[in-house]
Amino acid sequence: MWRRPLQCTPLTHGGLLAAAMRPVSSRGQYNPVHDFSDAVEATGRASSPSQFETVITNPGPVRVAYSPDYLDWLYKGYSAKVKYTDLRTKAEHTFSGSLLGTTPASTAEQVELEKSGLAPPPGLFIRPAHSTRRLVGEARRKAAQKELDTVAKQQGYVDLWERQPQFPAIHIDKATRFHVVELFKELILDRVLDPMEVWDKALLYKAILEERKASYPSSFSYIFDDVESVVLAPESQEDKLKSRCPTEADYHYFLFLVKKYYIDNGIEGHVVLRCHREPNSQDLLFSSPPPKTDDEVRQAIQKKAKEAPQEDQSAEKPAGKMSFRAPGAYPPIEALWRCEENYPLLRVLVFGELNLVVSENPFTKFPNANAFITRPNIVELEANSTGAEANRQHTQQRDRHNRNARNQSAISLSNVIAERRGHLLAPIPRNTSAALDARASDVRRQLQRHHREDTMGFQRLLKTHGATDDLQAGYGAYSDLAYLNPRTVRAEVRDRLHRRAMNALRHYDEAEENIFREGVEEAVVAASSRPTEQYHMLPSHIPTLPHFVSIVKKDPHVSFLQNVLCSSTATAAVERGAKLHQLVYQLARALHNTALEYHVERNRRIHRQKVNVAAALLDTFVEKELTQFLKSAALREVQQVQVEGQVGERFYSDDVVRAARMLGAPRKFENRMLEASGFTTDARQDDYKRWMEAPKK
Repeated sequence: MWRRPLQCTPLTHGGLLAAAMRPVSSRGQYNPVHDFSDAVEATGRASSPSQFETVITNPGPVRVAYSPDYLDWLYKGYSAKVKYTDLRTKAEHTFSGSLLGTTPASTAEQVELEKSGLAPPPGLFIRPAHSTRRLVGEARRKAAQKELDTVAKQQGYVDLWERQPQFPAIHIDKATRFHVVELFKELILDRVLDPMEVWDKALLYKAILEERKASYPSSFSYIFDDVESVVLAPESQEDKLKSRCPTEADYHYFLFLVKKYYIDNGIEGHVVLRCHREPNSQDLLFSSPPPKTDDEVRQAIQKKAKEAPQEDQSAEKPAGKMSFRAPGAYPPIEALWRCEENYPLLRVLVFGELNLVVSENPFTKFPNANAFITRPNIVELEANSTGAEANRQHTQQRDRHNRNARNQSAISLSNVIAERRGHLLAPIPRNTSAALDARASDVRRQLQRHHREDTMGFQRLLKTHGATDDLQAGYGAYSDLAYLNPRTVRAEVRDRLHRRAMNALRHYDEAEENIFREGVEEAVVAASSRPTEQYHMLPSHIPTLPHFVSIVKKDPHVSFLQNVLCSSTATAAVERGAKLHQLVYQLARALHNTALEYHVERNRRIHRQKVNVAAALLDTFVEKELTQFLKSAALREVQQVQVEGQVGERFYSDDVVRAARMLGAPRKFENRMLEASGFTTDARQDDYKRWMEAPKK
């Protein structure tokens, strides 16, 4: 999205809120793929749409085609950028510190600049041109605007890779042999492990283009000349061409697949290429609509082969019944880009990789291939289970008398099993239910791990060049996710660009504090008004001592120790309770002092060290008491007698011992993360690292 770089936002609470809510670039809208850094200068500007189209057309080997709506939108943005660049240059000389709120416009230039919205806001003084703060503000605002343009351009690149409708094609009509070979190595050869996949994909793209030739406009005639001039070796055993080129039988097999499964693009073709060599390929590739029968496709191919004109009279026409089998061997992969006979096929392969890949879900057409090709997606499984649970809410009333019935809003595997077993069967025991839920949570964590590994492997693959032995998982992630689930792959990329754009907008608005200075009345009003949480001027919590005491006491292990083990009236238990109370308040007081002076960096480090010391003392005490209690309980179970030890003079039941064991190892208070205001947070390390990472250039 274009942002007018010269428009000034008034530095008020409403202006800050508007800046925070300002839309940034996202998927589904237009984004530029040019920054126009040279075309905005006075020497290289375009004065008409035809000149502008010439400016943005790449004279090199790869030419991007644009839709008319996108060209119109891009030219309007370019014209606005040129116009406001001139107006800003004029405004810098016209307004040199006058207060426009009280002084009316006297000249025609001032009236024009006021109407254009580029004049300083009423009530704000613009600092002198030689002011250091103004120079710093101008530099920061220029850097923020450059960052916004860069982010918008990268969003446009992602749109281009996704083949959004505003980019209908990427032409290679001006590419030489050198360019085609380099594109092939960068886009295809460096991304595969098996050379047979390259030959399969090349023949499949040729079959798709030849089958869908009627749907392409005349501007694609150059690639169909290459499709017709592809050299295929005949079936004769003595032909030496078979050592350099694929055979006609190989091509007929992929033409058979294209006709049978109605393949229109490279995404569906990728699914077919992954499944067509499997023993159960008929079941995996059962499509909607259903595929054609083999006899029907065979008759269509034979009829087309008989009707085609034979340039070589000695060439043998296909006789008898054609058999379509997956190719078992191909020529060496070097022959694809080194032999002159394969150059048309190489151009077809590069063109198909640039233009036949679209953003769609192929598993709506091939539903049975989803589980075979991709790993289970935890997000989709959760969505499906949530929908199924919502549809069965009216049947869950019968479980209200079940002693295992839990909160019906929560999704539990034992709940689902108990519901499907019905009310006539005996209820599931608690230990069995807990084991089922534990196993379900383990499987869910494993699915999440696979999901993260796939995404991270693809991100790592995009940043590397060439094949390495330790990136086989990354190449698998590329072949699965880059084609079959593009939204998952680029979600992190677009999220990172979105955060960069928001930070750039914030820096742009903050730079205006150095360019303008408020008047006396505005400063008095801003100082006398009470800040509210609406404008993000207060922390999320008020730093009080009871707040931090409750944070420490609600820890499961501290609460168990205070309310169960130390609740006895015995002398030892009372002493331990007083010691625990003292340690809890020491940690809470240290956290409170940290939050009060969290904005002072030097004091923050000192308070942080005090927090770690108090937390270490509390952690040691809690761990020691729980360990002694569990040891004495285990000894009592072995000896079958009551053991009076460090736990006091009270006999604890088996339920208390079981509860202590279910708590597990205590989570230490030491080195717990704090949020931006100095309060403890329950965020995980990976979430915190992702939220707070610096923008990547």
